[in-house]
Amino acid sequence: METSHSDYHRRNDSNVLGVVGFVLSFTCILAFVGLPMSLFALRKRPRGFAIAGTIFGLIWVGIQVTAFVMASIFAKEHNYETAKNFWVMLMDSTAISQEATNYKLKNGEFPETINQLTLAEKTKTDPWGTPYRLTLITDRQGNLRMTARSAGIDKVWDTEDDLTPLMDAENDQATPKNQTKKPAVKETPKKPNKDK
Repeated sequence: METSHSDYHRRNDSNVLGVVGFVLSFTCILAFVGLPMSLFALRKRPRGFAIAGTIFGLIWVGIQVTAFVMASIFAKEHNYETAKNFWVMLMDSTAISQEATNYKLKNGEFPETINQLTLAEKTKTDPWGTPYRLTLITDRQGNLRMTARSAGIDKVWDTEDDLTPLMDAENDQATPKNQTKKPAVKETPKKPNKDK
């Protein structure tokens, strides 16, 4: 009877809401849902997953709020019709960057094309229907990251309205008003030419 009673309590000594909140918080897009669930799950033991979900949720929600602010500022200063399209591209680029990093961890190298990534089809194209191109950027910490590049509203590559959302947003945020922009983040060719 003691063993059965112990097994019963062991089976019920779980925090399902904490686990679900952690999983949702770990996912960038669903962090807004996972964070409140994780916070609510802190009221019940065990709290391990709830604490982890709260931490990841705060990080992702913070990133999304910051990205929205940067997108609004960037869109306003560059006279875009609305901040919506840039916000969409910024979220797509974040998801693509994360998935490309996961791909590299599994395969030892970045993907050749966006179709090698496990993404929703709408995430693979910009708001004007043009498939994103993958590109490498070096952030201000010197880390090499893969992200997406858009052909812009004219849908033609290598023109003035081409955008690399993550790079453009970071540069815009880092530049004080009335000062000349400096390349805080630089774009790197995906495959350097080996002319030897």
